[in-house]
Amino acid sequence: MFSILNIIFIVIIFFLFVIVLAVGIKIYIKSEKEKENFELYVEIKFLFLKIYSRRISKNKESQLKDKKDLNKSSNKLTLLRETLPLIKNNLFKIAKLLTIFIKSIKLEKLNGNIVFGFYSPVNTAISFANVNNIFTILNFYNKCNLNVKADFTKEIFDFNTELVFQINLLKLFIAFSRFLTSKSGFKLINHLRKYASWIIFNIF
Repeated sequence: MFSILNIIFIVIIFFLFVIVLAVGIKIYIKSEKEKENFELYVEIKFLFLKIYSRRISKNKESQLKDKKDLNKSSNKLTLLRETLPLIKNNLFKIAKLLTIFIKSIKLEKLNGNIVFGFYSPVNTAISFANVNNIFTILNFYNKCNLNVKADFTKEIFDFNTELVFQINLLKLFIAFSRFLTSKSGFKLINHLRKYASWIIFNIF
């Protein structure tokens, strides 16, 4: 049987959990790519308390190792083929979840600098004009500071970004819990969990 102290402890934990969901968390993400080197730093805070931080670096040697490991195993492609039908079956639910996620976010800062170039100067010029127009529109929002530069002499894609935002977790937690209650939704999350980190850190 539960004692009174155990019940009080459970109630306190429950209310603390609700407070965390209602107040939300602040997420700081900084990334930088220069030539073959890529670095990502993620920090999560609740109020003034740092509850999580991680720094991940990738260089040319580690990327070559990842490619060798990928060539040794074909189960990634099999996993991807199994996941795509699940995404299709849950497309409406995923769209609804993403909508709630976007509405739960309060942007505090978005800084970014991109330098890119293609072998074709014409393609570089066209792409630069399109990206520059998009960044100009986004920069009207006073919390955004995005810049792009074109390099017409070589193929390149370097960048650095800094993103800070708050997210209210209450509605997102409820929506995500409902998503997980469906069999296909739970299976999809389980598949994504297996290779999501592999995709993120092998893009660059």
